[in-house]
Amino acid sequence: GIRNALGQVGVELELILSDNASSDKTEDICMKAAAEDPRIRFFRQDRLLGLYEHHNFCLEKARGKYLGFFHDHDLHAPDFAQRCIQLMETHPRVGLVGADWRMENETGEFLGERRFRVPEVEPGRNYVERTIRSGRSSVAIPGALMRREVAGKRRLEGAKGFGDFKLWFCIAEDWDIGHLKETLWTMRQSADAQSATTILQMTADVS
Repeated sequence: GIRNALGQVGVELELILSDNASSDKTEDICMKAAAEDPRIRFFRQDRLLGLYEHHNFCLEKARGKYLGFFHDHDLHAPDFAQRCIQLMETHPRVGLVGADWRMENETGEFLGERRFRVPEVEPGRNYVERTIRSGRSSVAIPGALMRREVAGKRRLEGAKGFGDFKLWFCIAEDWDIGHLKETLWTMRQSADAQSATTILQMTADVS
């Protein structure tokens, strides 16, 4: 997880590393990583936060121009953040970018893919209408980057599994939605994930 986030190329980044009240050696691992890399800001929760409460904590602490979440059990291509940022820089009206992804179990066994036949850039209302019709979003929390300005005071909330829908829909009211039609990240299914006890939030600035 930490190595995955810090391995993003072509961007300057700040890594908000938040340990969600773990009872194992997570805190020691995080403290060691923060001592070795000045890009990391480490926080330890003194109680177990709910999934979206934890995400929102990370959003509050982030200072970057672009915001995104890296869960500790997922994997991202080294140029994932760079590609998302490039799309937003090329299209100033795009406020949120997602990408296709694959799914694996904890041992790396392939479970499936999510490939979306959607435009690279589309009006936000088109994204909302398609998502409502299909019940499936082309943007997922661990595989998305958004402009800090579009997040604003908006936060994740609601039923588990649907809090991101509400946030994306609010953003889509005013912004276009981008999509990279390549498999640029991997969602790893974990039996003990909350989405995971530790959430890594990477906030990147253009290098």
